[in-house]
Amino acid sequence: MYGSRRTGAAVLAAIALLGLPVAAVADEPASRWTGPYAGLALGARWLDSDWETESVCPTIGCVPDGTARQSFDSTALRIGAYGGYNWRFAPHWVAGVEADLGWADNRRTRNFVPGTIDVLPPFPLSDVSDDSSSVRASLDGSIRGRIGFLATPTTLFYGTGGPAVLRTKVSASCDNDAFTTYCTEPSFAGHQETNAHTRFGWTAGAGVEQMWDQVLLRIEYRYAHFGSTNEDFFNYVSDTGDDQVSAEVDYRTHTATLGIAYRF
Repeated sequence: MYGSRRTGAAVLAAIALLGLPVAAVADEPASRWTGPYAGLALGARWLDSDWETESVCPTIGCVPDGTARQSFDSTALRIGAYGGYNWRFAPHWVAGVEADLGWADNRRTRNFVPGTIDVLPPFPLSDVSDDSSSVRASLDGSIRGRIGFLATPTTLFYGTGGPAVLRTKVSASCDNDAFTTYCTEPSFAGHQETNAHTRFGWTAGAGVEQMWDQVLLRIEYRYAHFGSTNEDFFNYVSDTGDDQVSAEVDYRTHTATLGIAYRF
């Protein structure tokens, strides 16, 4: 009996030397973290998007001007829902899988179409307030793996990553006044077009989660990359010229959220 006490004291001393809380290595039941959960999240999403016009009026050989590359970054409130399943597979380690769906109205508009302001010298189109271009992102979602370390029996630090999806829209419009707009065809009628996309990419991030009985509170940050799209607008061609604009638009997001979930 005396030897067992000495052994237990030695183990506790070793834990203290390692800087680990004694409670964190206690033999907690696996069910404390193992099981399904579902919750709601509120936060912000930053859309990092660049538009680069690569070609304008190709029939007559125009060259995009100095406004060809433009930032369409935006910030918006994001609301979402998430759910998943955790497995506690070691005293300090939890693994899991999670899916989430969120919505934010990221939108940035400029009062010109990039690359077109000065493409028709000697008549620079300096008054282009009736022209516009915009990039928008709305729904996003992901399916991710999670791996976490239990700093205490109720505090989990975790990393997460997996495939992601983002819904986007890219728009451009041109007025019908030949002296204040880029577009002239057909017969100065003007154009307004929108291209919608469902972009697939990846996301990765980290967070911390705190357990109170059946409730899980979390703070999480994630970065996501969705590649780029090739956009063609005003694809009208005539014998005298055309209004076509071809561009590449890329999409990246930064998302920070607070979440609350219930363990079932």
